[in-house]
Amino acid sequence: MHQKKLHNQALEAFVKHVALHDALVPPHELDISDVCAQLQADISMFCKIQNTCYLNPHTYIPKDESLHLPWEYAQNSDHHHLFVQMLCVSPLVFSVILHLTKDHLVFHNNSNVSQSPVTSSSQ
Repeated sequence: MHQKKLHNQALEAFVKHVALHDALVPPHELDISDVCAQLQADISMFCKIQNTCYLNPHTYIPKDESLHLPWEYAQNSDHHHLFVQMLCVSPLVFSVILHLTKDHLVFHNNSNVSQSPVTSSSQ
């Protein structure tokens, strides 16, 4: 349903554009060949808008069952909503929390196995 609404908005905007263009440059003042060329271009554009499946560009969205995904989502502002969906906070809020907690004792161990640093994979 959203896609249909977007198509209708684009078509309405184009029709308004054509009406405004015709008001500023009345067709009766143009040569018949120019009017025919403009009409053909308008019909072509109308058909392209109507027949286009996606009016907004689609970007690749990485999908995986791993915790590295939020960092990939944080890299692209178009995907921040996916970061929020996974971690329930924005990338900026998460970075602040990460900065404030990275030196906490819970992230340190006393074993011979080194502890991974508390950072995002984007840092």
